[in-house]
Amino acid sequence: VLPFDVKKYTSQKGEIVPFAKWTSTGAAKPFWLCELTTNGYREVEGIKANTPYIISMPNNRQYQADYVITGIVTFSAENVEVKASADMQSVSYQDKTLVPNYTNKNDENSFALNVKNYYVNNSSTDKDGSKFIKGLRSVHPFEAYMTTTSNTRSIDVFDGMTTAIREIVVETEGTELVKVYDTRGILMKTVMNTEDMRKGLAPGVYIVNGKKMIIK
Repeated sequence: VLPFDVKKYTSQKGEIVPFAKWTSTGAAKPFWLCELTTNGYREVEGIKANTPYIISMPNNRQYQADYVITGIVTFSAENVEVKASADMQSVSYQDKTLVPNYTNKNDENSFALNVKNYYVNNSSTDKDGSKFIKGLRSVHPFEAYMTTTSNTRSIDVFDGMTTAIREIVVETEGTELVKVYDTRGILMKTVMNTEDMRKGLAPGVYIVNGKKMIIK
């Protein structure tokens, strides 16, 4: 959660954009930006002031290196007015509420995301960034947290919600390079077109320019 409308998103690799605005032909690389609604999460095109979001940067060996976003990401705008934060927008879905926050909050009833980054060391045994966990740690400024009326210790990020989270898919045609990786992220071959891609590959699952493909 941020106190201003974000106009530009940049990483160490240049400009990035939310998936809802991304096109494979553009220079900017995509990241996931989701807003909670009364019907569950939905992808959105930008960050609005005082509104909580779920953000995820592509960081998997199955993606082409150009699409992996690591290090510092900057959210910026020019000539903005930061207003009093009393108008923050908590959002509820069923018995769960995603709450924006600008303080250092240490509340055993707050559900913090089990992330690991510069400020947080995930002490849970669950996969990083997969769950909001009750009383896990302090919630930091500019970080949203969950609350719930259910008697539970943790909340999965998507918790059974119907979502349409898209994958990174790069269209290839003509003489563009086609990169083929195995499921461990090891580059198997680089060819000039999809016709040459299958030659010499054993049957199995591969990552072809960011998209899973089964070769029989």
